[in-house]
Amino acid sequence: MPDAAQRSDVCRGRILVVDDDPQLCEFVAMALSEQGYEIATAADGLQALAIAGHEPPALLLVDIGMPGLSGEELARKVGELCAAPVPCIVMSGSVLNQADGGRGPVVGYLPKPFELDDLFRMVHQHAAPPASSQSPAAVE
Repeated sequence: MPDAAQRSDVCRGRILVVDDDPQLCEFVAMALSEQGYEIATAADGLQALAIAGHEPPALLLVDIGMPGLSGEELARKVGELCAAPVPCIVMSGSVLNQADGGRGPVVGYLPKPFELDDLFRMVHQHAAPPASSQSPAAVE
């Protein structure tokens, strides 16, 4: 497993989207990939843990109410697996206690349904920009 500095370079722009709604996963993945992010999707927490073990993400976008692991449990386990906290944005259609946001791996909440602008704003705030969107001097 790479150290924290190596991990940040390796996973720059990599986002893991986890939701038991396949249409939502596909929609979010398509929207963020068009922004230049590398996206992986999972239908549940166990699948997400397997993916994170092979390709550590820079950011998690997770549904709070999935079968098996909740989004918050998943965020903690991914952080343990990756040996560094991975910021997590929780997506939910139910009312959440947003006062807890910013503690632990959960850095924000995105109520469903959400606007793409809100998704992009939160992702840009908590994930490193994709390599393709770096300054022109860095691109040859």
